[in-house]
Amino acid sequence: MRGEAPFLVAGVGILADWVTTQSGLARGFIESHVSYSPFWALVIFWGALAALHVAGIRTRYKLLIGSWSLLGAINNILVLLGVFGGLVI
Repeated sequence: MRGEAPFLVAGVGILADWVTTQSGLARGFIESHVSYSPFWALVIFWGALAALHVAGIRTRYKLLIGSWSLLGAINNILVLLGVFGGLVI
C-alpha cells in the first residue's frame, strides 16, 4: 500500500475539492475557474506522481505532492465557513 498512498491521497483531495465545490455552488457561490474539471485534476496529479515514481523519488515526497490536492478543499471549506471571502474578480 505504501507505493499507492500518494495516489490515494491525491484522489481523496480532488474528491474533497469537488464535493466542497458542489456544496458552494449549491449555496450560490461561483466557481472562479470555470474550466476546472476534477477529471483533468486527477490526470495531472496522477501523471506527476507517476513521473516521480518512475524517477525513483521517495514516497514521502510523493505524499507531499499528493497532499497539495487538499488545498482546494481547504480553501472551499474556509469560504463556506465565511473565514475566507474567496477570490474577488
